Amino acid sequence: MKAPDLIITGDGIEYFGAFHPVLKQDGSSISYRDGYCLIETISANPPEGEFQYTPIFKNKNPMGTCTWDYGPLPSMSEQVIYTENSGENSGIFIMKEGSPHDSSKKLTQFSDIQY
Repeated sequence: MKAPDLIITGDGIEYFGAFHPVLKQDGSSISYRDGYCLIETISANPPEGEFQYTPIFKNKNPMGTCTWDYGPLPSMSEQVIYTENSGENSGIFIMKEGSPHDSSKKLTQFSDIQY
């Protein structure tokens, strides 16, 4: 399945927009990040004229979560793998979509350099 092409023109407004769109494996929703790396998700077929999004994380978005993806198989479609870049410990984590960030769910650390 291929996400539709997005055509964006003009200079735009710095930090305003949707970046890095990620289509959920079952095609039901698209997640994206804004200019501040806050990840949000929206239905692939939202009601016309309405703009409704849901944060991918429950509670507060972890710092520096600019990279993420959904599980590639239907059995993993609710799982999200993502990076967190904060403090002195940047790592790759996994969680169920809509859950809070849990530092015990770290898969690996990729840097010990602050931010």
